[in-house]
Amino acid sequence: MDCKLIISRRGTTTVELTQCISFSLIRDRYLPYSILRAKCIAQRNLYNYPCKAQFYLDGVLLHEGIIEQFSSELQDSTRFVTVVSKGYSAALLHNQPKPGIYTSATLDTLMTLYELPHVTYEQGVAESRYMYVKDQTSMWEMLRHYTFLLNGGTPYVTVPNHIRVTKKESPAQFTVPASKVIRKGECADLTRMVSRVDMADASGEYGVYSSTNPDAAACEITRIKQILLDRQYLSDPIKATEFRIRHSMEKMRSEYVEYLGYGGEDLGDIVTATGFAYGEVGRIELYGGQHGLRTVIHYYYDPFQ
Repeated sequence: MDCKLIISRRGTTTVELTQCISFSLIRDRYLPYSILRAKCIAQRNLYNYPCKAQFYLDGVLLHEGIIEQFSSELQDSTRFVTVVSKGYSAALLHNQPKPGIYTSATLDTLMTLYELPHVTYEQGVAESRYMYVKDQTSMWEMLRHYTFLLNGGTPYVTVPNHIRVTKKESPAQFTVPASKVIRKGECADLTRMVSRVDMADASGEYGVYSSTNPDAAACEITRIKQILLDRQYLSDPIKATEFRIRHSMEKMRSEYVEYLGYGGEDLGDIVTATGFAYGEVGRIELYGGQHGLRTVIHYYYDPFQ
């Protein structure tokens, strides 16, 4: 396991830290950024506003983002540096497009509203017929609605800060041999599941636009939401209720497998855990330290996987 953390300070100064004590790196289909936590040994203190982190594993850049938290501590003549960083794609949560109508919106026209350093995105994505952006909507929320209108899916971010709104045409294939598996299991999360969404029409009357959730009915869950007309879906109003039903079922069922090492998997790739699970990677967690490198792969079974 060859780890390297490059810290950039305000200006052009960079420091490479190659003695990594521990780290964790998490990437999830429903998070618009990766999260890095790393503790390394430094030969000297790092002054002048550390602001950028790049994390390499065996020569491959897996994370690039803003340093949100930083500490430097001296213990018995050894200096330890601790960094918490979110990928640059987190900017999608902190920037808001102008509200209003966007005609013939494409991923390209939406992603070029602002210049987001180090953030890339799919090219050649088909048009959406019409988009209405509400007041105080983040770019990430805008992309969620755009993707749902486009293909009924949801956006996600691959290594290191690449925005995708479609599934990979030829995802990489990986196999985890049973001999490397440490643990495996399954989970269910029904805390957000909605059973029905009713939306008012343009005159404020209810009863025209409604979506029900058969999965909620099967689980005997009653959670009914009443919403005003969502202008983001004027071209196809029923999709506004479907959007809320489907997103209420994110991660409703999942399986996970933890194994020794890391094979290079990314979100959207296909992983076969021999004798246990097969499917798209919905979440990937990397943990490194004195006990070596471990990877946890999560498979989500919900409307978007």
